[in-house]
Amino acid sequence: MKKICRVCNKELLLESFGVLNGFPDGRNPRCKLCVNRYMASWRLEHLDVIRERDRNRWQKRRDTTLRRKYGLGIEEFNEILKNQGGVCAICGRVESGSNGWGRYENLHVDHVSESGAIRGLLCFHCNTGIGHFNHDPDVLRIAITYLEASMA
Repeated sequence: MKKICRVCNKELLLESFGVLNGFPDGRNPRCKLCVNRYMASWRLEHLDVIRERDRNRWQKRRDTTLRRKYGLGIEEFNEILKNQGGVCAICGRVESGSNGWGRYENLHVDHVSESGAIRGLLCFHCNTGIGHFNHDPDVLRIAITYLEASMA
């Protein structure tokens, strides 16, 4: 079965049209190629709107995640960050890596698993490092002794 696109006026197979309820044949009146062209141009014209929308979504998602996992809102997170001078509580570095989508990666919330008490904010490396040592200060002391002995 074939259909004519409203935009490019080409006769194309029905599969070339996206599904869209509300039309007699259940298909979009514009072919997928025309829809893609339109959406690409719309995105270019509205980049500022899209970026602001994405930023708001990200902040809301971050706040929801912090509240769900740690009982901590974004305001409290920012307060802890401010008290730490905006850096990792262990190494003092500012976390500035990308999370793969070009966004700034926040410092991670370090907490006591048993009680849920928040110790501070750590960069990815310090947070995973503590995890690899099972949050055990004795094991960390042994590791420090080991490192210092190998440097002498």
